[in-house]
Amino acid sequence: MFHPAGTECRMDERGWKAASEDVRLAFLASYDLLDTAAESGFDRLVRMARATFDAPIALLSFVDGEREWFKSEIGLGRSTVACGAGFAHLAIADGQPFLVDDASLDPRFAGCALVEGAPHVRACAGAPLIVAPGVCIGTIAVCDTKARTFAAAEMEMLIELAHVAEDELSLRRARREAEQARHQLHAAIEVLPDGFMLFDETDRLVLFNRRMGEMFPPADDVFRLGITYEEMFRKAILLGWFPESMGNEDAFLAAALAYHRNPVGSMEQPIINGGWLRISETKTRTGATVGFRVDITELKRREQELFELATRDALTGVLTRRSILDELEHELARAARYGHACSVLVVDADHFKQVNDKCGHQVGDEVLTSIAARIASTIRESDRVGRLGGEEFIVLLADTDLGGAMRTAERLRLGIETISIPVRAGRVPGAVDAPARVTVSIGVAEFRIGESADDLYARADNCLYQAKAGGRNRVECDCKGDVWGTALGIAG
Repeated sequence: MFHPAGTECRMDERGWKAASEDVRLAFLASYDLLDTAAESGFDRLVRMARATFDAPIALLSFVDGEREWFKSEIGLGRSTVACGAGFAHLAIADGQPFLVDDASLDPRFAGCALVEGAPHVRACAGAPLIVAPGVCIGTIAVCDTKARTFAAAEMEMLIELAHVAEDELSLRRARREAEQARHQLHAAIEVLPDGFMLFDETDRLVLFNRRMGEMFPPADDVFRLGITYEEMFRKAILLGWFPESMGNEDAFLAAALAYHRNPVGSMEQPIINGGWLRISETKTRTGATVGFRVDITELKRREQELFELATRDALTGVLTRRSILDELEHELARAARYGHACSVLVVDADHFKQVNDKCGHQVGDEVLTSIAARIASTIRESDRVGRLGGEEFIVLLADTDLGGAMRTAERLRLGIETISIPVRAGRVPGAVDAPARVTVSIGVAEFRIGESADDLYARADNCLYQAKAGGRNRVECDCKGDVWGTALGIAG
């Protein structure tokens, strides 16, 4: 209920505490009634009053500082009269119902436009519209063009109609305030930096903001009022908005619906064009669903950068020692569980110290980078390569037996043998203007059920030692000669 500050009341001899005129006008303004269009609720009350009292004129009016304005009227033929030229001022003054049997004989209405002019009102009965203690803002009244008296029962009925009009005023203002609040809510939702959706109790979309649509490619038929969440999500999957759903559409939809129907916490979801969303939803007490979509693409990008810094060798870009050994542990566990083959290569650059001494550390770095790049371009996408330290690398070959590992090792050896790094004379004292070349020695070992990652690495490292001892630029493994020969023969 609206209550203007500084309300002042005055009491007359009958106990009516009339608020000051400023307060009364402030209440009137709070209803935003004056000069508004006809409204069915008030028109219905006026028709009821006219029929109940069998009167030619019925009206519902409000009084501001200068005029009496008729919100609804029948038989009067005008929308306003000057303040005091009608009858409502009688109730405004004391907050009481009023009766006028014959206005032509009442000196209070001498010169009154409604009495002396058309429609020549003679009798009038009215009841005040009281919206707060001491605050009357208008009346509901019936008028006759001939003198008449009104029975007490009739006046009681008129007072009841006034109470109904007061309720209608309260409902009208509540509806208006609710509409204003709705507009304010919509405005607030529109400026949210995050996507917002509201689904009603039947799981139909009733509200979403512009940001929600901006997170995906244009598609008017997806974010559409009245669409169910399931229908909306199916359309999004068909449009390819969720890369994870490709080839797994039914299971992906089922998981999304399960979370939507019983949301707990939040979840992160990759979307089209490399984006990421954090999805959070909650159920209201009425069963509606409020959903937020936060764009975390930049956050994911930074996380990936930090992950790369933590897991990638700064010079060569391959996995760090710790990361590749973790990968090895996981792959060996998988191989043991499913009986798959798995092999490792330990690769070490030959005479690398001489490269640094003769050509400089910058050329040495370029050699290491080239070796790493050649390894990465030779192995499969499912394989992994990491730098153990210095000029030593380890290659993890998933689902690869010893023969396959030896063939890969030999391809690596031959490929790295062709690497040539230009060297400018004068880089270091005694350097010559000739390309730097490098070869590698490689130790190969296949995983044996029951051994640890350390055991597997130790066997491959021992084979590397044998390759070094055998003259370098070689591939060695702990296997029988015929197996090794067969592998080399295939490698050709």
